[in-house]
Amino acid sequence: MKSNTRTLWAVAAVAIAATLALSLVPTSSFAQQGRGRGGGGFGLDPRAEDRTYRFEDTDEDMQYCVFASSKISADTPAPLIISLHGLGAGPQIMCNTTAVNLAEEGGYILAAPMGYNTSGWYGSPVLGGGRGRGANADAGRGADNAGRGANAGRGANAGRGANAGRGANAGRGGAAAALSFDTIDGDSDDGLTPDELSAFFGNTLGGRGDGAGGDGGDLAATTFERWDANSDGTVTRQEFDDRPAFAAAGGGRGGARGGGFGGGNQPENLAELSEKDVMNVLAMMREEFNVDADRIYLTGHSMGGAGTYYLGSKHPDIWAAIAPVAPAAFSMSPNRAEHLQVLKDAGVAVMVVHGEADEVVSVETSRDEWVATMEELGVEHEYVELSGVTHGPVITVSQEYIYEFFGKHSK
Repeated sequence: MKSNTRTLWAVAAVAIAATLALSLVPTSSFAQQGRGRGGGGFGLDPRAEDRTYRFEDTDEDMQYCVFASSKISADTPAPLIISLHGLGAGPQIMCNTTAVNLAEEGGYILAAPMGYNTSGWYGSPVLGGGRGRGANADAGRGADNAGRGANAGRGANAGRGANAGRGANAGRGGAAAALSFDTIDGDSDDGLTPDELSAFFGNTLGGRGDGAGGDGGDLAATTFERWDANSDGTVTRQEFDDRPAFAAAGGGRGGARGGGFGGGNQPENLAELSEKDVMNVLAMMREEFNVDADRIYLTGHSMGGAGTYYLGSKHPDIWAAIAPVAPAAFSMSPNRAEHLQVLKDAGVAVMVVHGEADEVVSVETSRDEWVATMEELGVEHEYVELSGVTHGPVITVSQEYIYEFFGKHSK
């Protein structure tokens, strides 16, 4: 099997400031970086259509966006890309100007589903499974620690868990904390005490859902021993950085269910509905357009990257290639070999793109876990690591590499 790993040194092109609620990132200033055509904005390109359809399972109007290149015709089958947004964003972010430009140039149909809501995870497991169906040893019902998945969903420490109300502090609190060690470290000694964690979760980040601030404190205190790897009574910066799964993934499902980034309706079968919405949009595209069955592709950012791995390996017969971008596939990682073996057996090529300066999902998750396993298994893949690029800008900076990769693969 072909393996091609590339490390790319990107240069800063344009600095932008954006209010972006995705993968648990609060309002930030991003330095847009990339090669050639560079980034472009995160919003819906005016050439793309913002649509809705009736989701029969819940009798709701479901949002999605579509762009069809002017080069396609009813007589000739055209390639299709399904693009999955990150946590807290919407489908419009994936129909951005950079993606639309490339879709127009390459003669693609581009479609971005909602995934039921902005925190559905497309069926993929979230920190111990929560409501996903993944193969994680801690996943699903009967997880090691509690509920229906430790630390997520209805698990012990998040979602409707025992210590976080209905996810009031586990969600937004988790990832904000992952980005804010210095904020929590009140005495600036590079060691977090139970009191510092409790005060930060309970007082600073409480109140987004049904639980009170005290629940957030309980959450931090309850999980302190899991953070304190060397059991010395404090959590070091390194120990804190080594807990991205709790911060970014556990918080995602838990906080969304409690009224954080997910908002709106959070049904018990959220994972099932999120996956089904993607498959519905795929089916609608195949009905509306003359889609080339040998050139259907899947990509996604952050939460959508996890969804890309999940739906890619669950429906490998559909995809010619997949491209997870900065994938927040924490809970899938222990069983990544199983997912990747499915892709290898089906002949599905994989491109992984990750920013070296990603402050939300550590680049090591992709490079040292997923990509290393692809090397071991002989999965056909390419890896692009973008120096200096952070979690938000990688959405647009990655697009040129992805379209180039997809253009080389068909079933």
